[in-house]
Amino acid sequence: MEVLKTVFYFILVIGVLVTVHEWGHFIAARLSGIRADIFSFGMGKRLFGWHRKSGFTFGELPEDFDYGTTTDWRVSLIPMGGYVKVVGMVDESFDTEFANKPAEPWEFRSKNAFKKAFVLSAGVIMNMILAIFIFIVISFTNGTTVLESTIIGYVKPASLAEKIGLKDGDKVEKINNKIITDWNTIFKTLSLDDFGNDKTILLVRNGKTESIKVSGIAILDEIKKNKKDFSFGVAPFDKRVLLVHLNPNNPGFNAGLKDNDTVISLNNTQIHEVKQFMGILTDNKGKQVAFKIKRGIEIKDFNVTTNSSGKIGTSINEVYSGKVKKVDYTLVESISEGWNQTTDIVNLITGSFAQIFKGNVKVSESVAGPIMIAKESSRSASMGFESFFRFMAMISISLAIMNILPFPALDGGHLVFVLIEAIIRREVPIKVKMYIQNAGMAVLLLLFAYVIVMDIIRL
Repeated sequence: MEVLKTVFYFILVIGVLVTVHEWGHFIAARLSGIRADIFSFGMGKRLFGWHRKSGFTFGELPEDFDYGTTTDWRVSLIPMGGYVKVVGMVDESFDTEFANKPAEPWEFRSKNAFKKAFVLSAGVIMNMILAIFIFIVISFTNGTTVLESTIIGYVKPASLAEKIGLKDGDKVEKINNKIITDWNTIFKTLSLDDFGNDKTILLVRNGKTESIKVSGIAILDEIKKNKKDFSFGVAPFDKRVLLVHLNPNNPGFNAGLKDNDTVISLNNTQIHEVKQFMGILTDNKGKQVAFKIKRGIEIKDFNVTTNSSGKIGTSINEVYSGKVKKVDYTLVESISEGWNQTTDIVNLITGSFAQIFKGNVKVSESVAGPIMIAKESSRSASMGFESFFRFMAMISISLAIMNILPFPALDGGHLVFVLIEAIIRREVPIKVKMYIQNAGMAVLLLLFAYVIVMDIIRL
C-alpha cells in the first residue's frame, strides 16, 4: 500500500510539472505561428486521443496521418510527464523528416531568433510561474507563523552550535550584519542566505556584545547530516517539553505527574527539547530525577525514579510557549512573498552548484533521482497540502533551472544553437544538431542511471 502511495504521488508531481512545462512550449509555439502536431500526456505509445480530423480514437494514428494545422491531444502509455511535437524542431522525438525540405512558414526553423528563444524558454518560464503561484496561494491563504524569540535556551552537546561557542541564554542580534528579529530568520539566514559561505554571528551574552564566526563548510556539513531536521544544535528559550499521555502504573504516573504537564527542568537543568529530555532520563536509568513541572499557573516539584530503560512511561511533545506572531498577507503582499520565496530557492540551488564546483559538496549529496523524489513526494503529502505543494514548487524550480542549462538535449542547449544561428545568420546543419542531440541524450541517460544508483545507496 505504501509503495502504491509513493508511486501515485511521484506520478502526480512529475505529471503536473512536466505537463506545465510542455504547455509553455505549446502556447509559445502557437503564439509564434508555429504548428504543434502532438501534445501528449505521458510518454511512449499512444493509448487514445482526439484530433479535429479523426475525432476520438484509440491506439496509434496512421504513419502518414496529416496533422494539418491542429494538434493531436493524446494520452500515452507511460504516465510520467509528457511532450509537445513542435513542427520543424530537432527535439527528443528525433523526427528529421523536414531536414531535406525547405522551411515552411509554420515551422520552428523558419522563425526569427526571438521567436525561437521564446518557444524554447517558455517551458522554464511556466515552471517558474507555477512555483511563484503556489507560494502566492500559500502565503495568501495561510500566512506565516513567526516565533518571536532570539534567545537560545538550549545548546545540544557536540553540535555545531556548541563547537563554535554558542551558549544557553545567548541573544542573537545579527548574522552577517542582518538584524535578527525572530527564530525563523536565524535559520533562514544561516542556511539559505549566502549559501555555503562563512557567517558572523553577533550576540549579547551576560550583557556584553560578542562576535562568533562559523565556517560555511561547517554549516554545509551540518545540513548534510541533518537534512530533514536542520536545527544547528540549538532550541529557543521558550520551547518546552509537554507530557501528553502518562501510562498508569508507570514511574511518572505513580509519582503524580499528569497529562499536559509542561517540563521546566530535570535535575535543575532547564529543558527545551525532547532529545535533551530523553538524554537526561537515559543517563539516569533506575535513578531518581527531580522534575520541575508547570501545571496551569502553578509550578510543582516531583521526584521520579526511572525504570531500567531510563523511561517514565509517557508520550511527549515539544511546545513553544513564547510569543508567536501570525503574519497575514494581502494579495499584493502575497505576490511579493511568492516572488521572494521563489528567489530564495533559486539562490539555494545555484549556490549548491557553486559549492559543487568548489568541491565543498559532492554531486551525490546534492542531486536527487526519481526514487528520492518519489519518497519525498509521499512524505510531504503525508504532512499536509501545504507541505506537498511547497515540495512541488521546489521541484518545479529545480526542473526549470536544470532545463535552462546550456547542455545538449536540454532547452538551454537548444538556445545555444539559436544564438549561434543568430550570429552566423544561417541554420546549423540538421545532421550536426542531431549528432549533438544524440550525444547529449546519451550523457543525460548515463546521469539518470547514476542518480538512480545514488538513490538506491541512500535508501
